[in-house]
This record gives sequence, structure tokens and C-alpha cells, in this order.
Amino acid sequence: MARKAESNGAIETLRRLFGTDQDYKLVSKYARESLLKNHLEASHGIVFKRSPGCDNLIKNLLALDSVFNSQKLVTRLADGEVPATELHQEIERVRERLEQKLQAYGYWVDRLNSLEVVLREQPSLEDFALEDRLSVDVQGKTAGKGAPYALRAVQLLEKVEEQGRISLLSPDQLNEKAWALYRLGLPDQAVAEARKAVKADPEHSEAWMLLAICCINEKRAADQEVARYEFQREEADPMSGHERWAEDMRDMAEDRRAKALTDHRAVVFPALLYWPQDSGNPYRRYRYRENYEQIRNWCIDWLYALLLPSNFSMGVDRQHVYAANGLAPEFIWQEKLSPYSARWRVRGERAHGLSELEEQVAERICREWEELVGRHQDFAFFQRSLLEPRNPFLKLKLLHIHYVLGLSGYEMLRQRFHEDLRYLRWGDLSVILHQPSLFQALTTHCAGTGLKELIGRFDNLVEQVAQEQRKDFVLLKSNLLCGAYHHGFVRDEFSSCMLVAQEAQAFLEASAGFESHQLGLSEDGQSNTLSLKHWKYMELRAAIEIAPESVEAQQALMSVAHPARYFADEADYLIHNSADIEGVIDEWYEAPYGESILASGQWVQVVEALYKAGIYSDQEMALRARELLAELAPLVVEKHAVWNLDDYWTTGADC
Repeated sequence: MARKAESNGAIETLRRLFGTDQDYKLVSKYARESLLKNHLEASHGIVFKRSPGCDNLIKNLLALDSVFNSQKLVTRLADGEVPATELHQEIERVRERLEQKLQAYGYWVDRLNSLEVVLREQPSLEDFALEDRLSVDVQGKTAGKGAPYALRAVQLLEKVEEQGRISLLSPDQLNEKAWALYRLGLPDQAVAEARKAVKADPEHSEAWMLLAICCINEKRAADQEVARYEFQREEADPMSGHERWAEDMRDMAEDRRAKALTDHRAVVFPALLYWPQDSGNPYRRYRYRENYEQIRNWCIDWLYALLLPSNFSMGVDRQHVYAANGLAPEFIWQEKLSPYSARWRVRGERAHGLSELEEQVAERICREWEELVGRHQDFAFFQRSLLEPRNPFLKLKLLHIHYVLGLSGYEMLRQRFHEDLRYLRWGDLSVILHQPSLFQALTTHCAGTGLKELIGRFDNLVEQVAQEQRKDFVLLKSNLLCGAYHHGFVRDEFSSCMLVAQEAQAFLEASAGFESHQLGLSEDGQSNTLSLKHWKYMELRAAIEIAPESVEAQQALMSVAHPARYFADEADYLIHNSADIEGVIDEWYEAPYGESILASGQWVQVVEALYKAGIYSDQEMALRARELLAELAPLVVEKHAVWNLDDYWTTGADC
């Protein structure tokens, strides 16, 4: 025969007070750990001494547990052990979380009427985003707050919190709770839960990833705060209260940044080591690839800085550090200059201050890069940040890390790095020159076989910069001349325009191998190469306007011996146009300043008029004029009759 339930047992008491016994396990916990144990009968099991005080205590414990979601805190509250300052902090934390929940639910409460109207039409849910169609009810109280997807995070959070009320949360559940809090905009609480998850499971990849993302956001916010207060300090009047306030705020922000950096180093390495992999996509290799690359690049920055001789780590022999960085002679030279420094030098075997975890991460990154270089796929190293400006420096840093740690495969990576050096521009090299450690690393890895190789590598870099700057100079000069020509042409200063075109031709001839293109064209889809042939055309275009009275123009018109061959390709001297017309790309060439002087017959007409007027009276010039006319004549394109709207207009009387 089954034993009859105690009338004042936990189950019966809960049913009497609440009509349900779903909090039985939670009440049992409080009965063993909190003030509630004073209300138990002496008999075996959980049987309460029924009284108003006991009933109130059970109600209040469960109510506070639903608010604070922490049995430990509620027990301390019942025992009167929570000071006012801690209580205020906990209240604010709860307020923040509940307000986020309220906004998430309120978003939909205020849009339910609109949702009913939209769904009543049975629309295709593939054609629109629901949030774009919903409007807030007139009496809505959360307009502009919340988001349509926040409710899922709230529901997940509540599910995990409910599980936590009756049993200890697993690392996966703690991670789910952390991500839910993060998506609700509560990063501090998310970090606290994620730290619990990695404490329970030191290799929990999702929790480490969340910690890394929050850490980066915190550091970025601290950097922005420092910059903001530094700007205010610079803008303030000297010795003013505003300046002192800005300095104090900047110092506080720098303290927060220093703390963020400390947290940063402790988080990014395990986060990268345990980063979740994408087994279904071997090319991507890792989930959330963009975030992975960001964390990996931070690790490279850290590793590079920690391995430099300037980083004084405890228990590390500086002579070994210099030698590992390829700077053993530099160390000996410094010792000669300052012999007393040897007295304070730490003696030991270690050549760096990396932890075992940091070494493990460094080797993993280097091996990943080495593997991709070996397969000629090193472009895949930066899948999500291929064009990031820091990439050349990251590769230099990574090569140096590989070198200092003495990993195999260094020479192959060094050769690959030198292949990439041809893409460096002056801006990149300027950054390297302004950072002594980067410049020293570049010197070390360019001098693999000695000084002769170093000089050759540096000469190549100098030539690259010279070519780059020459190209920029040609671009600048050509466009300035183009602007000067236009300014003169529209003002009928054609003689000056001819001089500009001739100067441009002389300039390009002296800049062999370089051509430029016109910037700032008025129409989209236009391009114009400022080549020698283009400038010759522009010279002829100006000469046509002043040929009757200008000897220079008359000579210029005779300066092209074989125009049909010289101007055979319109792409060499005309403006290229392209347009997308109903999905079809249409391309054509357009002459600057009106119709083409070849196709329209302007050139041939002017030369013919000059010839008939006896301008080219010299026998040689007359012969050249006749030959030119013979070549130009076939290039003239007969104009099409321009159609008139009246030709196509049919009145009713004509029908």
C-alpha cells in the first residue's frame, strides 16, 4: 500500500499555495539551504511547520528567484547578508534584463493588429520582409524599441533560466544563455555567463568565441572613448576646467583600455585555439569566418609584440631574445656601448615569454599559412579580408613569428613573402619605416643570404616606389593639361590649346611606358585614355579652328603622314562610352568637342581649302597636301539625313 503524502509536505504545500507543484525541486533546494530549513518538522523528509510565516517565506523565495534567477543570491537575501551596494547592482542588472524582455514582447504586442491584417491576405512570405509591412498600433508603447527577432532570444533565455531553477546548467546551456543575453544587448551579463561556461568546459568553442567578440567590442569602445576625450582636450581652452575634465576622463578611459587589453590577451588565444570548425565546408574551415580572421589577426599582432626584444618578460634572457630575432650582432654591439647593462641581465634558456597556449596558437597559425602557401592558395588565408590594408604587415609579422620560433618551412614562406613585396606601395613602406620594429623585421627577412641580397631587395623596393610615383605624376600632369586645354578651347584660345596638346605629347614621350586616363568625366560609363594619339588629335582639333590665320596650325594639320593608319583604332584617341540598355551593353566612341574631324570631313575640308588658297605653295608641301587629301577622303563618312517628326506624322485626313 502506497504511503499517504504528508499534508504539509512540499508537494501538498505548493498545491495549496499555488495550485501546482511544478516548483517542487526548487523548494526542496531552498528547504535545505536557506532560512526555510527553520520551518521544517523534525521528522524525516521535507515537511513544513504550517504557519503564515512559512507560507509567506515560500512565496517570497519563489518570487525573488523568478526575479534574480540566482538561488545563492536569494538565500543570502533571506538571511540578510546582501549589502545595499551589492543589492543596488543586482537590481540594476535585473532591471536591464527585464526591460530588454519587455521590449521584445512589446514589439509584437504593438503590432498584432497589423500582423492580422497582413496575414489575412495570405501573402507569399518569399516576397517581402514582415517587419517592413507591420505598423505600430495607435496605442502602442514600444515604438522604435525592440526588434522582431529579439523575442526568440528572450524565449531561449527564459527556457534556460527555467532549467537553471531546478538543476545546474550545463556548459552548453550556459553558453545558450550567454548568447541570448548578448543578442538582447546585455554584453556584461553575457560575458559573466560565458565565463561560467568556459570554467566548466575550458574547450567550449562557442563560449570562447563570444568572449572574444565581446572583448574586441570593449577594446574598440575604449579606443573610441580615449580618442573622443583627447579631441575634447585639444579643443578646450588652455588651463580651463574643460581641459582638466577632458584629461581626467581620458585617463579613466585609458585605464579601461588597459584593462580591456589585459582581458584581450587572456581571451583571444583560447578563443582561436578552440574556434568552431566548419566540417561541411573545407574551404572556409571555420564557422563565422570573418570573426575568425579578426581574432586570428589580433593573435598575430599579440604574438609579434610579445616576441620582440623590446618586450621584457620575466625569466627571459635578452641575449637569447635578440638571437632568436636575428639580432645577435646588434646585442653584442649594445653590450659594447653599455657594458654595465650586463650586470642586470637575466640569465636563462628562454628566448621568449609566450605561454604554452600562446605557443600552440602561434604554431597553428603558422602551419595554416604554410599549408596554403605550399598549395599556392595563400590567398585563402584572408578569405574575408583579402584587401585589408594591414595584410602586408600581418604577413611580415607572421613570417617573423615563424622565424623567431624556429619553425620549419621558413625559407619557402620567405620566398613567398618576397613575391608579395612587389605589390607594396609607398604608403605601405612609409608605415614600415615609421615603425622601427617592422623596419627591422623587413631588414632581417630581406637579408636572408647576407648584405648583397639585402641591398638588391631594397633597390627593388626603391624602383617600385619610383615607378609608382612616376605613374601618379603622369596621371596628375595629364589631367591638369586636360583641364587647361578645355579651359582654353571653350574660350576660343585655340593657339594656346595647340601648345598645351604639344606639351602633353612631349611629356608622354619622355614618360615612355606610362599612359594616363581622364578623371572626372561628366557621364557614367565614359572613359578616355590620355595617350599620344589622343593629344595629337586634340592638337589637330584646335588647329582646324585657326588654320586660315595661323602658320603653326597649318603645319600641325600636315604633321600626320598616314592618318588612316595612325588613327585606325578609335580606342586610341576617342572617348569610350558604354550603356546598359534593357540588359544589353551598348558601346560606342565619341569625339571630344563635336564630331570626329576625320569622319565629318573637317580635316580634309580645311586642308583642301588651304591647298587651293596656295598656302602649301612649296612643291614638297603641295605634294604632301595632295597625299594627305588622298588618305583623308576615304575616311569621311556620309552624313545620314536627319529625320523630321513631320515625315512620320500622319493626320486623320491622310488615312
